[in-house]
Amino acid sequence: VAQWYTYRPWLITLNENTSTGYSWQIIDLPQQVELTEEIVIDDNPAGLVGAAHLKVFEFMIKESGVAKIKLNYTRVWEKNTDNVKNFELIVKSKK
Repeated sequence: VAQWYTYRPWLITLNENTSTGYSWQIIDLPQQVELTEEIVIDDNPAGLVGAAHLKVFEFMIKESGVAKIKLNYTRVWEKNTDNVKNFELIVKSKK
């Protein structure tokens, strides 16, 4: 459980390699949590094809309480398959 303050942005940064078709998808985002930005940081100075990068999600909690955020690393076009990775975070926020 992470603790944070309402109306202050916070980040989740995950490794991702979209050349495999897999990407991080938000599966569960409570109403009191807002996704404010989603960016990719390509830290591949050599320009290698197929190299991994970082996916950054910026969130803001709009009201105090407990929220659970869930992301899956999946291929969006494939249905009924097991996800390679899951990420869950429970955030307890206060003013």
